[in-house]
This record gives sequence, C-alpha cells and structure tokens, in this order.
Amino acid sequence: MALFSNDIYVILVQNEQDNLFIKREQSQLAALFKNFCVSARACLSHRASLNEVLKRQVAEYKLFERESLYRFGANSLTEGIIAVDLDDKVTYVNKSMARITGYTRDEMFGTYTKDLFEQIRFKYFIQELLNGKREKNKSEAYEAKIVKNNGAAYWVRITVSAFKDTGGQIVGAIASFLEITESLNVQRIIEERQKELHDLVENMYDALILVSADGKIKKINKAGELLLGYDKNESKSIDLSSLVHPEDVHRWLEYLDKLKTEGYYSGYEGRVITKDGSIKEIAVNSTAIIENGKMIGSRDIMRDISVRKDLERRREQSENKLGLIFETVLDAMVTMNQEGYIVEWNKNAEQIFGYTVEEVTGNRLSEFIIPEQYREAHEKGMKNYFASGEGPVLNQRIEITAINKDNHEFPIELAISPVKQGEKTFFSAFIRDISDRKESESQKEALLEELEDVNQELSDFAYVVSHDLKAPLRSIGSLSDWFIADYSDVLDRAGQDLLTLLKTRIVRMHGLIEGVLQYSKLGKLKNEKEEVDVSVLLAETIDLIAPPDTCTIKIDDNLPIVSYDRIRLQQIFQNLLSNAIKFLDKLRGEISIIYSEEDDFYKFEVKDNGPGIEDVYFERIFQIFQTLNAKDEYESTGIGLSIVKRIVESNGGAITVSSVYGEGSIFVFTIPKNSTNK
Repeated sequence: MALFSNDIYVILVQNEQDNLFIKREQSQLAALFKNFCVSARACLSHRASLNEVLKRQVAEYKLFERESLYRFGANSLTEGIIAVDLDDKVTYVNKSMARITGYTRDEMFGTYTKDLFEQIRFKYFIQELLNGKREKNKSEAYEAKIVKNNGAAYWVRITVSAFKDTGGQIVGAIASFLEITESLNVQRIIEERQKELHDLVENMYDALILVSADGKIKKINKAGELLLGYDKNESKSIDLSSLVHPEDVHRWLEYLDKLKTEGYYSGYEGRVITKDGSIKEIAVNSTAIIENGKMIGSRDIMRDISVRKDLERRREQSENKLGLIFETVLDAMVTMNQEGYIVEWNKNAEQIFGYTVEEVTGNRLSEFIIPEQYREAHEKGMKNYFASGEGPVLNQRIEITAINKDNHEFPIELAISPVKQGEKTFFSAFIRDISDRKESESQKEALLEELEDVNQELSDFAYVVSHDLKAPLRSIGSLSDWFIADYSDVLDRAGQDLLTLLKTRIVRMHGLIEGVLQYSKLGKLKNEKEEVDVSVLLAETIDLIAPPDTCTIKIDDNLPIVSYDRIRLQQIFQNLLSNAIKFLDKLRGEISIIYSEEDDFYKFEVKDNGPGIEDVYFERIFQIFQTLNAKDEYESTGIGLSIVKRIVESNGGAITVSSVYGEGSIFVFTIPKNSTNK
C-alpha cells in the first residue's frame, strides 16, 4: 500500500514471508514496524502535526531573530528610546536612554514617566490618541528641559508616536530622546554672535550699504541712514548711482568697472547728494558679492569725509597763505633744524644776505650769516637748549650783527622761536636789517642833542630878553608916571591921553613878557602831584581873582579830591574864570562851575553868559598870541588859553569849547583818575 503527502512518499508491503520472518526472528524491529503501520490515517495525522510544529518553530526563530536584530539596533542608537504602555508605565528602555537620563534601565523599567521626568507626560498624548484628538499616524516633536537623577539640567528634543500591536491597536507610545543641550548652547552662541555682528554693523561709524547687481540699494545700516538721509524702507530700490554728484558720475562708473573686473575697489573719493539736497563728500571701499561664479551685488563701505576735506582745504589755504606770508613778509625768515642746517630761506633773506635758497639749503646757518666772533656762542646756545630746554636769546628780540655774501657786517634785529614737530625741533628766525634805522637813530640823537642845545639857548635867550626888557620897561613906566603927575597942567587932553596909552602899552608889554616866560617854563618845571581838594582850591582862586559885584560864580557841591600839581590846576581855573569875567558883556555876569564823574576821569565845566564864540574860532583861541578882540579893546596877551591847553594835555586830559554866539560859552576839561605826567 502506498501513501503520499506533498513531499514524502512511503511504500508499505506485507506478505506471508513477512509473517514467517516475524515469527521466526521474533525481532523488535518487526514488532515496531508493525505497530507503526497499524493505521495509515494515524501515520498521516502525525506527519501533518509534525509539519505544523516545524513551521511554527521556523516562524518563532525568525521572529526571535528579527526581535534580536531590532533590540540590537535600538541599543546601538545614539538617541534614547523609551516605550510606555497605556498607563504611561515604561515597558522598554535602550542603553542610550540610560546614558542620557542618568537612570539605569532597571530604574526606569516599570516606572511611571511622571516619576522620572516632571515635564514629560506621555499619558496625555496617549489619551488624545484614544479620544481621536490626534491622528494615529502622526508623531509629535518638541523640546523640553529635564533634570538628571544627579540634579543636572539638560535639554532634549523628543519625538513621540503611537505604539500599536499586530492588529493595529494602540497599546502605548514610543518616543526618541535626542540630547540637544550642546547644540542649543552652540545655537545661542551663534545667535549672540549674530546679534553682536548685527549691532556692530548697525552701530559702526561707517555706512554699510548692500547693493544689488543692477545698482539698487538693498540694505543700509544706521550710519548709512545718517549719511544719505533715507531710512531703511525709503532707501530700498534707490539706484545708488542716482545719488552720485553729476560731476563725479564718470569717475564713479570707472570704479564700478573695476569692481566688476577685479572684485573690489578702494580709495574712491567723491560726492553724493542726500535726501535734503545737501552735498556730502565720501570715501568708498567696495567688495563684490559672488555666487556661483557670478557677481550678484556688492558691499560698499562709505565714510563721510566732508569735515576732513573741509579741514584739508582750510589747511591748504592756510599753507598757501603762510607760504605767501613767508615769501612776502618784510623780514627775512630763516628756519634751521636741530642740527643747525638751513631748511627754509625766503626771498627777503635772499635780498638781505645775497644768497639764493639753493645756495644755503642744507648748509649750516653759522657758516653763512653769523659773524665769526659769535659762532662759538651760537653752537653753545644750541647745545644748552637741548640739554636744559632753555636759551638766552629764544623768544625775545635782540640786536646783533650779521654778515652777508660780501662779508659785510651790518646790524640786525633778531627773534628766534623753537618749533616742535613730533620728535624734531626746528628754529625759526625772523631777521630785520636795521641799518637804516640805526642810521636814523644816530641822526635823531644828533638832532635831539642839537635841539636840546637850541632849546637851552632859547630858554637862556628868553630869560635874558625878559630880564633885559623888564628894566627899560620899568623905566619907561616910571617916566610916564612922572609926566602924568608933573606935567598934567602943561599937557592938553590929547597929550594926557597919549601918556595914558603909553602906560597901557607898557603894562601889556610886561604881561606879554611874563606870559612868554611862563609858557616856556611849562615843559621844564617838574610836575609835582599832590592830593588837591578842588573845593578849597576854587575858593582860593576866586578870592585871588576878586570878581566884581556884578558877577556871580556858582560852584557845584561835592567836588572831588584829585591828584594834580596844585599850582597848575589853579592856573587852569584862574585863566578860565578870568577870561569869563574879562569878556562879560551883560549887566549881570553868571559863571557856573559844573562837576561830573565818568568811569575814567573827572569832568569840569566853566560856563558863562558872555558874548560867546563863533565855532570857526574854536581852534584858534587855544593858539599862542591869538585873540578875538582888538588888543586896545581888551587887555589880553593871547597866551592864557594856550597855557591851559598845554597843562591839561600834559596831564593826560583834554579841553574843548562849545558856544552859542551872543549867549555864552562852556569850557570843558578833564582830569584822568589815574593821571600821570607825560
């Protein structure tokens, strides 16, 4: 009988000879074989069961092999893996999870996540999945800060998903933990650096402008806003070339070509027109922005150099002005360095000394213009200056002699000033040829000596003349008195009038001689100043003059005490009051002495109600021997006001007159509060 299955064939044969074999051999194999083949159905059933067991063992082995592979992979991951059931209890932990959290796998296995991590609740995630509030196939990722079992804090990025069984039912959750503390720190550092860089760019002194390939402004910093006048929004898409001053456009385009060919340019200086229309001068350095081998724009660093350029222009103007002054100044200007070598030599130096600038530059000054007898002192003076910082002839004017190209020695006035430029010291000398002045001074001294002799002779002459004239005048006066006394009965009226006229002329001549003597002595008598009470002085002067009853003199109160020569101050008041009384033409004469005080001087006014003076004669009345009336009408020498003017002005004051013709005059003179004799 033959039985078969899908892959095994079994042939069974039984006959009489077999029975004989069994009986005869009585063997165990025959008995076993017989028992095995008792039932073909039983045999086939056993074979099917065996195949099922074998298949299940193969499946279980493959499942174990796959599970081992998964477990090996999970434990090999750098990320932590944790699985929890529906109650949020840990059912699986890989090795990396233990490393990340600091807990052992045994400590975490079977523990609720709420007891391990305060901020992590997988239970809420599972509940939302079961309640349909989350999609089952979608995971959730977030970052959290957790604390290790040793208290150290760290950051992780968690990705959690639903955990399903083979039937697709949710049986828990599975999550991966990636420690990101270091990356977060790095990210923070990067962000801080980026912020610092942004702040640096925003607050840098220079303007930073990003420009597109077509020349449009894309971005500017604060300095750029201040420079151009446009804010960040206004500046976007402005064509930078439209801000360039029209006169600079051509040169600007040349630099742009250089940027495109060489990738950068520097040193450009030009002008831009700002939003408000003002013009600013700028310096620009530009670098091309390259992407995939193509220029997509540029970074332009601009600096406002308006102030610097203005200062440069002013400095240039100053240098030009100084150069012009240096060349046109009346004095010779010579500059030498600290070694004594000539570095500057102007045109007047060429004229005075006869050497051209080419002949002297780079040579020692002492060998050209300093006389031999002064050269040693010159060298010692320079050494002393560098040793002590002092020089006996520096920063002052001195007179000395110099020599020219012809070796002629002549007098000069010299002023030397040291000038420091960094570590170096230069000496600038201003030299003036004073030969003509010295000659003039010699002539002046000779003339002064001659004038002094002449003045002495005139003084002696005036004294002699006055002395010699006074004696015969006195005799003539006496004779006229005798004639009038002894012969009045003999002479007729006309003869008596002539003798009276003669007497008058003799008195006038005597007064004239006295006036000349007083005027000539004014410049020679010593001006002895003392404290003078003007009130007391005026009382004495008025008493001396003895004005007539028809004349009233009024004096202001509180007159000052002044420092003056008493006699001369009395002469001033006496002459002014006497003139006012002498020339009165009214029945009642009124004279006032008015006082006022200014910041620097005392002012006195002598006012009268006399005939007045026409303004054309204001200057004339102060000239010697000048009178406005016929001498026979008023006895006057014409010297009084000249003496007053000379006294007032020699003591630092001034005298003036104002008048209304027919109504009166006012003479005003001043006394300085700190008056000194000139």
